[in-house]
Amino acid sequence: MLSLVVVACGWLYYWSALLYPNMAFSPGPNGYYGLLTAGFREGHLYAAIEPNPALLALKDPYDPVANAPYRCMT
Repeated sequence: MLSLVVVACGWLYYWSALLYPNMAFSPGPNGYYGLLTAGFREGHLYAAIEPNPALLALKDPYDPVANAPYRCMT
């Protein structure tokens, strides 16, 4: 009975990890905090994310109307 419970718990853990495979089995940093951790390990305190060149070409990149198509909504 104990082995059945252990196998069921292991299967449930593996199944729940497969729901988000990029987060569970990714070789690189994923998510905002993973990118911050990778940046900290490289010696800086920011997430090294390259912005869209079109966003950088805007006159005012902080204008919410102008930057709406380039915002990350994840």
